[in-house]
Amino acid sequence: MRVRVRNCTKLFDMRDGYPFARNVLGFSDPSVALVGDRWTMFIGGMAPTFRTNIYSFELPPGAPVTSDEWRPSPSAVLSARRIRPVIDQPRRRSWNRCMHSVCFVRGVADAHTVERIYHAGRASETVLNRRLPYRIGYLERRPGEPWRSIDQPLALHGPGLDSILEPKVEYHSGRWHMRFLTLPASRPGSEDPTRFRIMYTTSPNGRDDWTAPVEWFGTTTASTTASSSPMTKER
Repeated sequence: MRVRVRNCTKLFDMRDGYPFARNVLGFSDPSVALVGDRWTMFIGGMAPTFRTNIYSFELPPGAPVTSDEWRPSPSAVLSARRIRPVIDQPRRRSWNRCMHSVCFVRGVADAHTVERIYHAGRASETVLNRRLPYRIGYLERRPGEPWRSIDQPLALHGPGLDSILEPKVEYHSGRWHMRFLTLPASRPGSEDPTRFRIMYTTSPNGRDDWTAPVEWFGTTTASTTASSSPMTKER
């Protein structure tokens, strides 16, 4: 089925620059959710040092998600032309030194409601580093607490899953459901679509006990496989 998109609005353009953020080169891969009384956007941003991190923007309370009044969250504003990420930049050589490809989700873990931003992470500031593959982790926030990062990436990589990124996570039916992209560490950034696979896994708490990842779409599965996934039933 072909879907036609109308009335597209450009929000940010790195070619035009950002009057509110002279310390960020560009933004990409937003995740939008209703948080409290307003729509909130979590988005990856790259600093002039080529380190990437996660930033937050908000609409005014009550504004529709189609509004173009996105502004940096008040907690993100350092000055009239500088903003800060939702969490400090991880230390050098950390698995998540650079974070991007975000996905906000709210769910239940250990009998507590939590908010998480799942993301891809890499230890290098070089985007395509053959020796340092991508991993997946998350930031977590509980009521009244700031965002914090988990210490280690999720145990999802392994043989045949050398480099994993682009997490898409949902919470429903009492479990955390994740799709993620995998690509061979021997050739990161390859544009050959036959080298990419989308995997699917679930967890009771979104932290560990993940089921063995299965191919959701890729080199061996047909497109009909995707229609059987529980994630396709949630809109």
